[in-house]
Amino acid sequence: MIKHQGSTTCKMSSDCETDINGPLQGLKTGIAFGSNIGDRLANLSKAKKLLLNECDDPSRAMFSPVYETAPVDCAPGTRSFYNAVGQFPFNLTPESILGHCLKIENSLGRAAKHEKNSPRTIDLDLLYADDIVFGSPRLTIPHPRLTMRLFVVAPLAQIRPGLYLPGDNLSIKDHLKALLLKQAELRKVTHDW
Repeated sequence: MIKHQGSTTCKMSSDCETDINGPLQGLKTGIAFGSNIGDRLANLSKAKKLLLNECDDPSRAMFSPVYETAPVDCAPGTRSFYNAVGQFPFNLTPESILGHCLKIENSLGRAAKHEKNSPRTIDLDLLYADDIVFGSPRLTIPHPRLTMRLFVVAPLAQIRPGLYLPGDNLSIKDHLKALLLKQAELRKVTHDW
């Protein structure tokens, strides 16, 4: 079910009718990028360019720096990740955006079926879509573990520090402060990707 301020109704899938408030014009959508196989920076850059091709107005997209982060819940010896976050304006439903992300992952060499937390050329996670709250077997937004992951919160705080997710009384900046009490700051790799 999607909750969004407005009164437009749209079909998200054949078995789920979704209420959406207003048109999906320029829906500000946060996407997390991660890579730990091959040329990590090139993988992030290719995925970014492919997503920009799908967005409403590429000039309004925003991107964090790239950070190098230790693998979380991965097998011992797993290579470190390059992580970043982008915000894109889309005129698409969240499930359509997810479909584009999955196609991009596949085109860059990530198998459609893979073990959880396995190494990957690219991982794209839909984090939020404006004030939409959505849950389905394939997608939950806001992302349920977003505020627990320093490798997501640190880059997101670079572009949207004052963002409050639906139902959350803490800003992204507040979540970053809390996480940094328990974890060391991440190493920035580059602003240009």
